[in-house]
Amino acid sequence: MFDFVDELFKNGFHDTEITGIEIDGLTVTLRFAKGVYLLDESGKETALSKPCRYVIGLDKRLCRDADSVIDVEAVQRRTNRYIDIVDISSAHLGVQDVFFSPFNNTILIDASMEEDRLLIRIENVYSLNCIYE
Repeated sequence: MFDFVDELFKNGFHDTEITGIEIDGLTVTLRFAKGVYLLDESGKETALSKPCRYVIGLDKRLCRDADSVIDVEAVQRRTNRYIDIVDISSAHLGVQDVFFSPFNNTILIDASMEEDRLLIRIENVYSLNCIYE
């Protein structure tokens, strides 16, 4: 049912950096130019991988386009506001954590950019592939 969850969590994301976000129809690509952390047998982060990208496919039965299932909430000193994913697509985002919820097959990325804490929610995930470059 959630075949992509193992792929999502085979690496560690804490203290990594999303260096680009691309949206093409029902596909969201997250770029990690500095890589993600490789995990050992006990789940400890060991070393950075080579540059990679995560290609996330969205369920076409449940959404018309990526914009309809992606929310970016910026939190700053008790103030929340929503921003468009396009506004951060070329920014460098420091990743704190990545979470998955089986409700709506949602990936939540807890990241930061300048003074903002960003909560990036991607719903209706259907597939996910990590591609090393």
